[in-house]
Amino acid sequence: MAASDGGSAKHFRKLDYRGRTRTRGGHGCAFDRHALGSTAERVVRHWLEARGIHVLAANVRVNYLEIDLLVQDGRTLAIVEVRTRSPGSWTSAFGSIDGWKRTRLRRAGERLWRRKFRFRQEFDHLRFDVASVTWSNARAHVEYIRAAF
Repeated sequence: MAASDGGSAKHFRKLDYRGRTRTRGGHGCAFDRHALGSTAERVVRHWLEARGIHVLAANVRVNYLEIDLLVQDGRTLAIVEVRTRSPGSWTSAFGSIDGWKRTRLRRAGERLWRRKFRFRQEFDHLRFDVASVTWSNARAHVEYIRAAF
């Protein structure tokens, strides 16, 4: 606090990197990124369950890493990364998964496999899937890639 303010406590506005006032749930945008992501995860969860794939857990923490969805597809344990983009984004949802994100997902999946699933009889192997949710006229469209990487 600067000495010229007379020692009184002042409240400062929090600004994002563009200088816009930050809102509680986002970065001054018209929508809340976290709510959009949670909605996308819910959409993918229902999409998978409609196809007979059993969802074991959502938002699984492995140390500092997070797995969006953990599913059982037959004898396969699948790690599902859910990505979404708002209309007009510069990159696609699939295009937003770069090499570093794939490395982190592999690391989280391998740690989870070693710690909890390696010796369980109902699983043979681990697979990494990616789901993309795009929005059109307030309707969700799901694209799904099995064994994406």
